[in-house]
Amino acid sequence: MAWAADRANGWAAVVVNRDAAVFLDGCLRALYDGPRPPSEVVVVDAGSTDDSVSELAGWPQVMVEVIGHDLGTAVAANRGLAMTEAPVVAVLAPEVVVEPGFGQVLTALFAEQPNLGAAAGKIVAPDGQTLVSAGGAVDEPAMMARDRGRGQPAEGRWDTPGEVAYAPASLMVLRRRAVEEVGGFDEAFQPGAYADVDLCYRLREAGWRVRYDPSLRASGLPPDIPATPGHLEDWHRGRLRFAVKHLRGEAWWGRFVPAEIERLRGALRGTLEPDWPAVSGAGAIEALARAGARPPGRPRGLLDGEPLAAYARALEALRSAAGALEGAAPRSWRRSADGDRARAQQAFNEAVVAVLEAQDRLNREVIADVLLALLGLAARPVVDEDAGTA
Repeated sequence: MAWAADRANGWAAVVVNRDAAVFLDGCLRALYDGPRPPSEVVVVDAGSTDDSVSELAGWPQVMVEVIGHDLGTAVAANRGLAMTEAPVVAVLAPEVVVEPGFGQVLTALFAEQPNLGAAAGKIVAPDGQTLVSAGGAVDEPAMMARDRGRGQPAEGRWDTPGEVAYAPASLMVLRRRAVEEVGGFDEAFQPGAYADVDLCYRLREAGWRVRYDPSLRASGLPPDIPATPGHLEDWHRGRLRFAVKHLRGEAWWGRFVPAEIERLRGALRGTLEPDWPAVSGAGAIEALARAGARPPGRPRGLLDGEPLAAYARALEALRSAAGALEGAAPRSWRRSADGDRARAQQAFNEAVVAVLEAQDRLNREVIADVLLALLGLAARPVVDEDAGTA
């Protein structure tokens, strides 16, 4: 019974792992060595090809979930959350080692702030001198997500708690009730880029706070994300999906799209530079420019058919509402007929709004797919015909 009470009042840890066997022991040891360890620890292994699973055999107290292939951070985190019961859950990468007292700080923080939905901690490099993350920021209008303070001196800076755009998935502490209220991580963000950003934006939209607190301290390495075409494509895909999902009206058409077009113009002009992949930031998607074909095995574009289907459904509902409205034309002056007419008019109005919203979503999805393809064009080096080299 004491264990059940612990789960009800304590905290849980979900470690999302892929090919990080060398870090698992240090990460788990730090979780259990503190004065208030988690009541539940889950490691979700997302398709590791190293010795991660055999390494976990030495930790019988840890629940292990093997997905078998890399479904992404969102799927793995949701799976881990579903396996735990504690009211507060820390989602972290195996490269992160929490400091002693982390559990005490975490539980006190969420008890003192009942409207706190997510918290980010201060991650310092193993040298103790360099900051890795002080929570996340999103730079507008291009919606570029980044770790605040990365590479800056760690001590004497970033020591003030405050609101942040998001808590990075490398170390994010979540209130279970808040996450369940917004439906968990959106698994459409695969393999995971921007899933943490999206969750925190939805938490804030639902009235929860997202904050950074330097007393939630850990050491860790910056995410080792190779600058390969596939990884860059995934990152841009996540960014564009996030923008489509969260930007409306002037924020989308007046700021984001013009900024993307201007950025792409600059990238296309710079394709002869030696560092053109870095300049464009999009060496990832060259394959998308090959006669408009997507190579086998690569993800489909953002426009996967659902926005178009949603628009068609909304249009059909509008036609149906229009027919009902016409049929509700008063044939007498009876009050009941007036009521029928009013209800039909309201249904028609709602159907019109639904069509406009579906049309807007469809337009934004199409634009996002075009931008994704243009990034591929920007990533292609221009051939110098005189020199015969690229």
